[in-house]
Amino acid sequence: IRLIIIFSVLVLGIIVILSIVFSKRLTRPIIKGAEFAKDISTGSFNKNLDINRKDEIGILAKSLKEMGRNLKEQSWLKQGKEGLDDAIRGIHNVKEVGDKFISYMVKHLDAQVGALFLLDDDNMLTLSSSYAFSDRKGNYNKIAIGEGIVGQAALEKNELIYTHVPDDMPEFNYGISSMIPTCYIATPLLFEDKLIGVFIIGITVPVTRLQRTFISSVKDNIAILMNAAKSSSIIQSLLDNAQEKQEELRVSNEELEQQTEALKESEKILQAQQEELRVTNEELEERTEALEKQRAIMNDKNRE
Repeated sequence: IRLIIIFSVLVLGIIVILSIVFSKRLTRPIIKGAEFAKDISTGSFNKNLDINRKDEIGILAKSLKEMGRNLKEQSWLKQGKEGLDDAIRGIHNVKEVGDKFISYMVKHLDAQVGALFLLDDDNMLTLSSSYAFSDRKGNYNKIAIGEGIVGQAALEKNELIYTHVPDDMPEFNYGISSMIPTCYIATPLLFEDKLIGVFIIGITVPVTRLQRTFISSVKDNIAILMNAAKSSSIIQSLLDNAQEKQEELRVSNEELEQQTEALKESEKILQAQQEELRVTNEELEERTEALEKQRAIMNDKNRE
């Protein structure tokens, strides 16, 4: 009986220990998962859920990780769009919009170099804005449609990614040296299927799906804004020209008025001179008549 009691106590102890161990193995991952879910719900996406199991808890952990990854990506995309909107809000000048845009894109994409080319009146892509863009040979100041990476993206009106870039691509300088990015993505800006320009981003690592998603999500809005800024610039130029012509017309009118006043003054002087001349002529006529009378009287006396 004593042995039975001892054996029963041992069995009971083992059961209790196993229950505690099993309970910890079950509850600890659940607690970790709950804490991870709470973190990502508050925007803390840098937390890590270290659970690698092949049971139901492992499946749950995998789902939580995937949800956290998706939420982190959506948050990055949202913050990127809002940050870009803030950077260019209230700017209506084409050059300023381009400078702010390309600078923001390079920084948000963790890229190294960027440039914006706008279509000019000669149907050439002209370098308008750049970030850390080194073009010592001057090959990228003006680019024809269909020429190189930028021109080809403009021709096809599609985003193009190049991972095998030639040696003459623009370099970026990082202080003590410079290098050519290993990956370039060229994206056309279209407004109602009309080419506005092309921007190019250079990165030293392959472009990710998330980075491409962000570029696709902002390119249409930037094209609209660039077109509006360009139209505003044209309108402002026309307005400035109209104001300049109006000022020239005002000056001409003032000069004409001055000339008219001068002419009127000349007419007054001429009229005064004519009046003086008339008086002088009358006086001369009177003197002439008086002389003739005196001459006639003297002639009569001489006859007598």
